[in-house]
Amino acid sequence: MRYFRRILSAALSAALLVTGVCAAEGGVELTAGTQAEGPVLVWGTVQEIGEGRIRLENSNDQDPYREIVLVVGPETAILDAVTGAPRIFADLQENETLYAYVGPAMTMSLPPVASAQVVLCGIPADFGAPTYAEVQAVRGRGDGGVDAYVTGDVILHLSADTELTAYRTKNIVGLDDIRPGVRLLSWYDIVTLSLPAQATPAKVLVFPYGYEGYVTVSEGTVSLDGEPVGEARTAEGQTMVPVRALAEALDCTVTWQADTNAVSVVRGEEVLYRFVIGSGTLERDGGETVVATFAENGVTFMPLEALAWLHALKVETPWP
Repeated sequence: MRYFRRILSAALSAALLVTGVCAAEGGVELTAGTQAEGPVLVWGTVQEIGEGRIRLENSNDQDPYREIVLVVGPETAILDAVTGAPRIFADLQENETLYAYVGPAMTMSLPPVASAQVVLCGIPADFGAPTYAEVQAVRGRGDGGVDAYVTGDVILHLSADTELTAYRTKNIVGLDDIRPGVRLLSWYDIVTLSLPAQATPAKVLVFPYGYEGYVTVSEGTVSLDGEPVGEARTAEGQTMVPVRALAEALDCTVTWQADTNAVSVVRGEEVLYRFVIGSGTLERDGGETVVATFAENGVTFMPLEALAWLHALKVETPWP
C-alpha cells in the first residue's frame, strides 16, 4: 500500500498543477478536439492490488503505458475476456495478465494513474482479447446489415448473424441500436490490413448509451439523431451550428434579451448555460468557458463541438 500512497501523492500534485494552469488562463477553451477521445488500451501483468487500484506492468519497453495504475470503481466493467460474463474486483489476482481500456485523461505522475472503463480478465495464452471501442459513424447496407466505423480506425461489419447482447441487462438489442456514440466490446479473429482496417465480429456486447443523442453535419445540414434541425455555417475554419434549433430539438427553452444580446438555454427549471452573442465567453455551472458565437439573420451560431459538449451529444464523424 505504501507504493500506492506514493503514486497517489504524485498524482494529486499533477492534478493541482493542471488546475493551476487552467485557473491562470481564466477559463477553459473549447476547441475541435474537446469531445472525449476513444478509450485507450493498456495491458500488463498485475504487480500489485490495492483498494480499488491495480498496478500493471508489461514487457514492451516502447509502450508509453508500460507501467500504469488503474483506478477500478463501481462503473468499471470487469469482464471475462472469453465469454464476456461479469466478474468482480475480488476475482482479479496478482501475476495474471489483464487488458484494460481507460479514459484518455491520465495523471502526469510516473507511473500514470487512469480510471478503467473496462477490465478484461481470464485471458488464455495466445487468445485474441475482444476490442472495446466507441462508434464514430454508422452506414446501412443494402442487405440489411450495418457497418460501424469505430475508434481505433476499424470498420465493423455487422449483420443479422452477429450475436448482439446488452451489457448487464436482459434488454434485447438489435442493429438499430448501433449508432454513433455507443460503445461496443467486439470479438473477432481476423482484421484486414486495409486503411481503415475491417473486421466481422461473431459477437458484440453493447453498452448503455452514454450521450443525449448524436449530431451530424452533412452538406451543410445539421441533424439530431438522423432528423434535420437546421443549417450550418463555416467561420474561421470552424463548423458553426444554430443554437436555438438544436437546443429546442432537445426539449430546451432558449431566451434572448434584445437589450443585452444575452442568450439563456434552460431545461425545466435549470439554466444550462448563458452567453452574450459575440462576447467570446459562456457561463456554465458557475464557471466561464471560451466559446465563439455570432448571429446571422436572427440566428445565433456556436461551434459544433462546443454545442455538442454543452448538451452531451456525440458528433458523428464523416465516413472514412
